[in-house]
Amino acid sequence: MTIMSGDLDDRVAALTRAFAVQLDERLRRARRSGVDLSSALDDPELLAQRMIASLPLGDPFDALIGPFYDMQGMVGFLGITKNAIVKRLSTGRLIGCQLDNPSRSWVFPTWQFGDDHGLVDGMAEVWAILTVDADPWTAATWMCSANAGLDDLTPVDWLRSGRRIDDVIAAARHTTARWSA
Repeated sequence: MTIMSGDLDDRVAALTRAFAVQLDERLRRARRSGVDLSSALDDPELLAQRMIASLPLGDPFDALIGPFYDMQGMVGFLGITKNAIVKRLSTGRLIGCQLDNPSRSWVFPTWQFGDDHGLVDGMAEVWAILTVDADPWTAATWMCSANAGLDDLTPVDWLRSGRRIDDVIAAARHTTARWSA
């Protein structure tokens, strides 16, 4: 399908309207909560850069286990420093996979986060079990693959739907026992 210029203009206009509605609602909620957003609104260019940085990356792995944030995107998404992100990675409070590129940069699957920007309940526990016997890419692939023991849902979908964490932990232990055998 070819996107005609008019179609693209219509899509951009619809996106702009939807964004404006969401931004207006967030600003009203922040004001009601007593949050001072004046500094963020003083520099629209900086605000736009932060918003764009927090968009997930496009990557070949997206179809299977993505999309991902890169380090700059995580800084924007979580609103914390790079050092704080590295600390969360090292303590298991953030799921990341390292790329095999010269800079060995990190990417972070978006599926690990709930609406509150925190890890979905159970993600860290399951990730810790999987990464004892597997590299992070294998663990991420397992997390995004249908699992017969979870009613053919992926472990990610199971956890995001609020189902029993213990069921995914049992499935992860069963899988890692096979991996280490």
